[in-house]
Amino acid sequence: MNMHKNLLPRFLLVAGLAVAALGCGSQSKEPPAPNGSAGDAKTETPPPAPTTEGTGGIQCSEESRKAEMCTQQYDPVCADVDTGVRCVTAPCPQASERKTFSNACVACQEPKVIGYRKGSCEGGEKATQ
Repeated sequence: MNMHKNLLPRFLLVAGLAVAALGCGSQSKEPPAPNGSAGDAKTETPPPAPTTEGTGGIQCSEESRKAEMCTQQYDPVCADVDTGVRCVTAPCPQASERKTFSNACVACQEPKVIGYRKGSCEGGEKATQ
């Protein structure tokens, strides 16, 4: 009976060390960011593929639209947002409007965004996070 009491702490110690050793092997080996700030070296979202078709700016890629999360950085972009207006007769209101988003990832999460340009929009639109 006394022998079983001594085995339990040893078993728990060995099991704990095994779990710790296996967990350490799955950590990322990426180098830190060049500016030395922690957490900036690995981004959750690949940058959108640049293109100038249709918007005069950058269109959101399929990968950027499928991102599960975006960083909380403020790097404003001016996005062209589809208003849903379709004209049958003239004069016709604009089919898109411009809106400032906090960064490209956040803009591309909005399904109605057609594309974006770097920098905030003219006219003082409120930034969306």
